[in-house]
Amino acid sequence: MSEHWRVGRTVGRTIYRRDVLIGVMDDAADAALVVEAVNNQMSNAGILRAFNRMETKIVGALEDLQAADLVLDAEVTALVDEQATFLTDVAAALAAAGTDPAAIAAVAADVTAQAAKLTALADAQRAADPAPPAV
Repeated sequence: MSEHWRVGRTVGRTIYRRDVLIGVMDDAADAALVVEAVNNQMSNAGILRAFNRMETKIVGALEDLQAADLVLDAEVTALVDEQATFLTDVAAALAAAGTDPAAIAAVAADVTAQAAKLTALADAQRAADPAPPAV
């Protein structure tokens, strides 16, 4: 606020900055236009600085999101690979079991036990994850 320029109160042709006379114009309207332009320019510079600060924060947040996305992509790829291996192993176990009901039941029990472990891990992870921020 100390940078604010103003037109003189008693003599409308004078221009003040920090309450120091810095200029005299031939016309009061010209003095008012100069002061308005300078004050608007100062406001625009402040707005530009604020936008630059916001841009820096937004770019930082985007970079954080991109890094998190890369980590998530790697984790999803690893999970898909594990699932493919698991399904291949199940197919091989079923093929080896042939038509033996006991061997097929053992494969089914193993698959059920593995599914229960995965469900327990997923539940534990959901409980440990922080709540999403309120919007």
